Amino acid sequence: MSARIPIDDLLADLSRIADNLGHPPTASEFNEESENSSTTILRRFDNWTAALEAAGLDPEEKPNANAPVPNETLLEDLERVAKKVGHTPSSVEYDAEGEWTSTLLRKRFDDWDGVCERLSEWSETEFPPNRHHKLVTFEDAVQEMWRLSRLLGSPPNYQAILKLSVHTHRSLRKFGSHDDVLAKAGLNPAHTVAAPRQELLLDDLFRVAAHDGEPPSKERYEEVGEFPVGLIERGVGSWDEACELVAAALAEEQQDSPDHRGLQDVERVYGLLGRPPDKEEYRNHGEFDPDALTRSFGPWETVLLEAGIPEEEVKQIVDS
Repeated sequence: MSARIPIDDLLADLSRIADNLGHPPTASEFNEESENSSTTILRRFDNWTAALEAAGLDPEEKPNANAPVPNETLLEDLERVAKKVGHTPSSVEYDAEGEWTSTLLRKRFDDWDGVCERLSEWSETEFPPNRHHKLVTFEDAVQEMWRLSRLLGSPPNYQAILKLSVHTHRSLRKFGSHDDVLAKAGLNPAHTVAAPRQELLLDDLFRVAAHDGEPPSKERYEEVGEFPVGLIERGVGSWDEACELVAAALAEEQQDSPDHRGLQDVERVYGLLGRPPDKEEYRNHGEFDPDALTRSFGPWETVLLEAGIPEEEVKQIVDS
């Protein structure tokens, strides 16, 4: 007779899956993501709602657009890349071909070895290993310990290596225990190390914001960012302050974009002619390619409107 699974373990599994999905799981979602069965949970609670409430989850909470990417979606994309390259992909190959990032997969499945193991368990296709996987040398291990130390402001612990290291914990353990590797790198767990400059923290936050089109939430950044949220808060002052700085940088970049400068030039030609220019008139008097502007904004009338030209004047050109 198999051992009875403790209720605390079942509730912890529910919470873990809710964190991964971004919402309380349904019974079918639980079955897809867990080694346990929803039937086991239903035997211990009156109903699924009661189980969710016991795990501290809100049964009424629904999925949202900013929810973390489900494991199933990540594994489907990883399998797609594996089929394309013909073997279990390296993190570099996945970053080149994948829809998401190797950082996100590492955070979700512990490390890249964990990612590859999960693919092997999940996929019905058996992929050969990556023959070009680089063996981690002692020098690589030392450099990585110092990189993480500068990133965190102190020597990394086990969890930090799992979440942030470019190497797997297994590949580093061949040089000894966790403390042995730190000692060989000349690091003392009690010491502090200079934290990364504020610019580096904001650069990575800007990278995510530029991809999303707006400053990310803490939850979104935890999924795809390089640094821990707490490190950004300590390095900048607060999360809100960091996001304000990034929002200002985004606005400045958008104003300096070719499209924005093109619209400003359309407005300049409008002032020069004293009326909205048609496309050919702008081609003769403007500094930008009108075809490029219509590719970005749509019909020429839309370009004129985006340039701030009054709608009634634009309408006169369309009607003429």
